[in-house]
Amino acid sequence: MRLFSIFILAVAALFKLDADTYAPGQEPYRLSISIDPSGAILELDDHSMWRIEGNDSRAQVKNWLPNDAIVIYPVMYTFLTGTRFYIYNQRTRTSANAELSFGPTIGGPCNNRITYIDYRYGEVHIQDGQGNTCFWIVDPQDIPTIQNWRLYQSIILGSNRTWPANWASHCEYILINVECNDYIRANNH
Repeated sequence: MRLFSIFILAVAALFKLDADTYAPGQEPYRLSISIDPSGAILELDDHSMWRIEGNDSRAQVKNWLPNDAIVIYPVMYTFLTGTRFYIYNQRTRTSANAELSFGPTIGGPCNNRITYIDYRYGEVHIQDGQGNTCFWIVDPQDIPTIQNWRLYQSIILGSNRTWPANWASHCEYILINVECNDYIRANNH
């Protein structure tokens, strides 16, 4: 049993984030604004709330500060972590397994929302709280996922720039749909 545990930890370490290869500003990030003293809940500047899973992850988050730049990544092997996402603090260079608990404030200055969806060809337009629109091309594997997406649903941007995630998809970003509680991989067009 001990050898199996060591094997699982070794595999997990292979697929951990190597964020040192990406300079700040290249990836979409949010700022932390509130951290629960126990490290169990993290609030970001869009007012989304993230539940931190696991004692090791909570111990990391307890050391984070307001205004730290936080990048959201998908977990490739959820059976190892029990979560779909992990969040990375660019200042401390530490990460934590997390799940979205509450979405961002609707209509807030940091809220992104869907303004157009081409269900057939996989194009999604997202407008931020400032009125700027970005055009996204969905990974063909994820086009079935957007069939449940609707206009004006909230989107949180994340990164797909880790080795295992980028190996599985050529897309550099993830779009997390708050209302559908799922995500797709996409590239900015």
